[in-house]
Amino acid sequence: METTAVNELPGGKPYFYYRLKKDFPIQSRQTHWRGYPQLVHLRDGMLEVWLNCQKYTLSAGDVLYIAAGTLISWQLMGAELDVLVFDPARFTRLPNSQDISFFPRGSCLCIRDDNQALIACLHNFIGGLILSSRYFDNCVPDLRQIMLAYTEGAYTTLTPETPAFSARQLSHLKTVLQMIESHLCEQMTLDQLAAEIGLSSKYFCRFFQRMTGMTPFTYINVRRIEWACDLFIREKATVRDISERVGYRDINYFIKTFKRYCGMTPKRFSSHYFGAAEYLTQY
Repeated sequence: METTAVNELPGGKPYFYYRLKKDFPIQSRQTHWRGYPQLVHLRDGMLEVWLNCQKYTLSAGDVLYIAAGTLISWQLMGAELDVLVFDPARFTRLPNSQDISFFPRGSCLCIRDDNQALIACLHNFIGGLILSSRYFDNCVPDLRQIMLAYTEGAYTTLTPETPAFSARQLSHLKTVLQMIESHLCEQMTLDQLAAEIGLSSKYFCRFFQRMTGMTPFTYINVRRIEWACDLFIREKATVRDISERVGYRDINYFIKTFKRYCGMTPKRFSSHYFGAAEYLTQY
């Protein structure tokens, strides 16, 4: 079975950048967790994001820092994003950067663009990495400015718009999502998923829908289509091949489901987006 886990960034690089543009047909991403920290700059539009199942709304200019291991889902609203995925261990091995870390482990920040210093430092840092790969070799001064602005509280955070879930609930959800990801191309039953966290099938359905906003099998369908999109972008493969690899035995049902979620057929999606690395969003 093909795995969807991420063990390292592409090419062993210390960071990976992509831009999510407005014309991409998938305008939402369902609940999943990120293996590496990320900085997201909202260039335009609005972004509704759920971090550990708490909702935030960002507008143009805002910056989002996502810690590794965060449960995240999002909905774009005419938005265009710069996304910087990085390996923090590689940054701390830069010369004269032993005392530099990005943010406290396990934290996330939604930062409002209100002319405070941290936003300006982050914009400058992201822009430098976008414009030149050589910038990384000389970015220590900018990293120090980021940490100084952070420690001095030179930023305004957005507060969540929804109540927090308990650590136990988030742990249960992560366990179930990990099981789904590990067996995404296989047939799973409701009893199997519920048993993974020791709940009855009936209560599990209510729990899952409250946490993610959808039923377990709707979620599985959506994740399979998201996976199929990533495969179509990466590989020149047939629709039937991708359909089978992501767990659909009936190619007609796959095409119908894909079109419902993406607004176009798999064949059209593949011809338009194959090789467009800026749309790979699984990290």
